[in-house]
Amino acid sequence: ADIERLGRTASAEERQVALAAAALYGDAGTLGDLIAFGVDLNAYSPTGFHPHATALHHAVDSGSLDAARTLVESGADLDAKDRLYQGTPLDWADYLHRTEIASYLRGRSAV
Repeated sequence: ADIERLGRTASAEERQVALAAAALYGDAGTLGDLIAFGVDLNAYSPTGFHPHATALHHAVDSGSLDAARTLVESGADLDAKDRLYQGTPLDWADYLHRTEIASYLRGRSAV
């Protein structure tokens, strides 16, 4: 309902804000809906949402394997480096002790 309206009427920037928020909250369902509307999975997040990181970094931070899996299976870049620490999503998973996500990313050939 609301996500469908957002997808039809929101600007590209508003969709990116929604993507960042959904990733930060680990909301795999909303991420899937936004992906269907063609958001840029590999864009750095808008101001206010850790603009140095991508949605996959945020999903790792949230601790949601489902959110991370949704992004990866939809084409998120496993090798994207955040602009502040130059860490990949796997680096974040290791640093944040998200062991299940780290294992998943390693299995997907993240280096």
